[in-house]
Amino acid sequence: MIDNHGMDSILPDLKLHMKNINSCYGYIEIANLLNGVIKVVDKKTGCEFLFKNTDELISAGWVID
Repeated sequence: MIDNHGMDSILPDLKLHMKNINSCYGYIEIANLLNGVIKVVDKKTGCEFLFKNTDELISAGWVID
């Protein structure tokens, strides 16, 4: 279980910033993660990518930036 205690001091914008092997940048909202939703939003286009699990996220080329 992910606990949000202290998250606001570590991630002030409440987003986990990501990058992709295709030179894209995105973020996952911490609120979504706390609810079990793995959705990356592309910072440039606003396109949303929804993943069933972290294995799918990694297989799609996303890593923490």
